[in-house]
Amino acid sequence: MTAPSTSPDDRANEAAALRLLSERSDQILNAIDDGVYCLDASGNTTFVNEAAARVLGYSARELLGRPQHEVMHHHYADGTPFPREACPIYLAVTEGIQQRVGGDVFWTKSGERLWVDYTAIPIKEGRRIVGAVITFRDVSLQQRAEEQAESLENERVARAEADASRVALARSEERYRALVEASGQFIWTNSPDGRMEGEQPGWAALTGQSREEYQGFGWAAAVHPDDAQPTIDAWKSAVGERRMFVFEHRVRRADGRYCIFSVRAVPVLDADGSIREWVGVHTDVTEPREALAAAEHARSELARVFEQAPAAIATIAVPSLVFRSANAAYRQMLDGRDVIGKTVTDAFPELREQPFFVDMLREVARTATPYVGNNVPVQVDRGDGTREARYFDFVYQPLSEPNGAVTGIMLHAVEAQRVGAAPS
Repeated sequence: MTAPSTSPDDRANEAAALRLLSERSDQILNAIDDGVYCLDASGNTTFVNEAAARVLGYSARELLGRPQHEVMHHHYADGTPFPREACPIYLAVTEGIQQRVGGDVFWTKSGERLWVDYTAIPIKEGRRIVGAVITFRDVSLQQRAEEQAESLENERVARAEADASRVALARSEERYRALVEASGQFIWTNSPDGRMEGEQPGWAALTGQSREEYQGFGWAAAVHPDDAQPTIDAWKSAVGERRMFVFEHRVRRADGRYCIFSVRAVPVLDADGSIREWVGVHTDVTEPREALAAAEHARSELARVFEQAPAAIATIAVPSLVFRSANAAYRQMLDGRDVIGKTVTDAFPELREQPFFVDMLREVARTATPYVGNNVPVQVDRGDGTREARYFDFVYQPLSEPNGAVTGIMLHAVEAQRVGAAPS
């Protein structure tokens, strides 16, 4: 059978119907609020509805025929370049994969960000991809609302954190002040040029001075007269050099008694490096300084007694058996022999084989038990190659630490009898 021929009138009617359908499709697409545009297989714009052109700030004529990605999808939201190969819309055209994306950005003609949700659907003829249709919706108001909500939440969190920090700081300051008061320290501040200004409760509590009395350098009136000017000079030097101030002087307390105080002060800097203020602390060190002085006096007295004792006394270290000290009587007993810093065998080589000497010293160190010898004969080198027999009463006294460890031995000797020389 032969197909019926189509008359010119029929073909005209079909063309008119297609035009009418296309016009009505365009009218429908232009009537909706969502943006709609179509791309060909190269990514160029073939159709754009009025809503899309309006929100993007272009006319339809400006968009038709132009590459969509380069016109309005060229950068990420943060302004960094958006490669075309990574664009979901471009993948819909090239790979035929439908894309649905939320919270992306198109760029308007004026260069502003337009937050959108969009869908890209590939258009196919058989298996061939001939383009894509993209529908998008302006979600800028929603995005701004979300950003505002996030900003408000961040602000709320920041306020909560700031409040918590203030509470923590207040508690920390309270603990610090309590610690300072419990430790007997007195805090004060000075101006950037090193003058005491304003209320200084710490200094007032220490000295009993009134605010008017300690202003400027008035605080120096509470410092011992012999220490006042040296303190001022050292303080001015530290301020001028912007360095930590470390000093020690006597201060008259509120009860009228002079006590020894250790002083430390540091500059507090602003962001630009300038000094905002100086913060200092006075610490009462009277008791430890007096205890140290007493200990030094006792040590000096002990050294004097040791040196002037009529008995011969020396000390050796354990386990090295090196002489650490020897008094005048010990040195005289040995006819001036130099023993300090030497081992007992180096100081007395002639006594190496005598059992009461090295072996007994090691036994005393091991057992922490004293050894007492009475009228013990000793062959002592006279220094000219001959030896003489001498008799000694002596004690080896272990010197122990608090934990019981023996760290030294005291040698206490008295010559009991002297006999004639014997050949070596």
